[in-house]
Amino acid sequence: MEYIVEQALPPASLATPLGQSLKQSRPDLSKRLSDLVASQSQFEPQIVGCTPFEARVLTLNGWSQSVSQMPGQALAAWQLAVTQSTAPVWAAQLCSTQIGTSAASLRPLSTLELSHHEAQSLCEAAQPSFGHKDDAIWVEAVTASTWRVHAPLAELAHTVSPEALAGQNIAGWWPDSDAWLAWRRILNEIQMVWHNHPVNEARLERGLPAINGVWLYGGAPGWQPLVQQQPYQLISTLRPFVMSSDWSGWLEYWLKNILPLLIEMQKGSINASTPTHLTLTGQDRLVTLTHFNQNQPNWLKKLARPFTKNDWSTWWHNPL
Repeated sequence: MEYIVEQALPPASLATPLGQSLKQSRPDLSKRLSDLVASQSQFEPQIVGCTPFEARVLTLNGWSQSVSQMPGQALAAWQLAVTQSTAPVWAAQLCSTQIGTSAASLRPLSTLELSHHEAQSLCEAAQPSFGHKDDAIWVEAVTASTWRVHAPLAELAHTVSPEALAGQNIAGWWPDSDAWLAWRRILNEIQMVWHNHPVNEARLERGLPAINGVWLYGGAPGWQPLVQQQPYQLISTLRPFVMSSDWSGWLEYWLKNILPLLIEMQKGSINASTPTHLTLTGQDRLVTLTHFNQNQPNWLKKLARPFTKNDWSTWWHNPL
């Protein structure tokens, strides 16, 4: 079993103060985690097109460079369950665009507290702009909040998922070719319909952001995921703390819920019958922790265990 924990690694700017708080709360941490071996991978979400969390899930489901140039391209087909398609698969997901003094930033669907009823109502209002199957561009509502866009858009390496773009400037991501301009016209029509929609008016009254756009991403053809040989479990409960910049709450949750998982894995008691991994993801990296086998010969222990007894701080502080 592999546990994959989203946003469980601190950003570089906060690693030191959060690490100091962690040491103060748990001075026994180095001893507790001394038998865990860490492997670390760096990511640039705006290049790979998705978050490290999304990339890890895609890899476990069979993504490779034979599927697409970047995992972010393959994400749309996987989310829409398109397994057979020679044409690039594009997804459009409901989002909220926040207009600032110098730029517009994006809030992805996962942060919007959008009910199924609200999404369904907005989707129905947008359907007159969806077009038909014989049009050059037409939209298929696979779900109320995530649509498939059928369009002659050039296959691109430079697309990015809404999760990877959360809170960042959205300018300059979509090209200016005729096909993309046609998609923008459809989007503008939908945005006008949603501007004074009762769903958005009610959301604003409740202090929630309006749903005022959809984000288009993808670009890989359909692909067949692998049958899972080793199960995994996703943990995303730290994400709201990160989105609200509540780092004290983040650390408290980490101590109460993530650290016990690490300690249990160090004991080898999560799943004693199979190798167990705990993958912690952050904004631009992931760390996979495995239990060090104490029954190995001494010479192999020295070879396989590269860290000091303070190894947890090595991966916590991201020295790469």
